[in-house]
Amino acid sequence: MDCFKCKKIIAERDVIKCTGCNMYMHYQCADLSETEFKKILPMNKIKWKCPPCKNKRLAGTLGGTVSPKFKDCTTTSILNVDTDALTEYMDAKLDSLRQQWQEDLNSAIQKVSKTFAQDINSCILLRKNDDSRVIHIRCTNDLSKI
Repeated sequence: MDCFKCKKIIAERDVIKCTGCNMYMHYQCADLSETEFKKILPMNKIKWKCPPCKNKRLAGTLGGTVSPKFKDCTTTSILNVDTDALTEYMDAKLDSLRQQWQEDLNSAIQKVSKTFAQDINSCILLRKNDDSRVIHIRCTNDLSKI
């Protein structure tokens, strides 16, 4: 495909499409640095607008007229971030972390519980042994009095 601005062929790794005018461009032709282009999350590339389309939208939000094409774009901030998609993405990541932490915590609790149960059983056995020694000593003392 060709770049709308410079009319040269675009490598797939360098392409960005404006959702306002539906034109494909090199990220450089869209006034993006390589760093800026790489920072755009994949989920936001599908919502990206070129500077002229973004300026039209900003003019509309600042009191100018908004074309019907942009009236439903309420979830895209002026920073060109789809906040709903970003929220959904972060919620999914946090749910994944929460689930992993819960599994790790449950595993640790099971290990501690097992060790604790073993320690209690050892204490019970020691007490039984001590009780039999006490009984043995008492019997020995009682027999020595005879």
